[in-house]
Amino acid sequence: MNPAFGTTRLAATGRSVPQLLNAAYLVDDGQRAEFVRAVGELAREAHRSAVEVTV
Repeated sequence: MNPAFGTTRLAATGRSVPQLLNAAYLVDDGQRAEFVRAVGELAREAHRSAVEVTV
C-alpha cells in the first residue's frame, strides 16, 4: 500500500479499504439538491477510474 494514503478506520466508515479523502461538508438546505447533483456527477465521472464517491 502507498504510505501516502491511509487506510480507513472501520469505525469511521464501516469499511476497511484504502482511502484518498474522508470529508464532511456543511451545505445550506437551500443548496442541498445542487450539492447532491454535483456529487452525483463526480461519482459518475470517477467510476470510470475505479474511484468511489459516496454521499
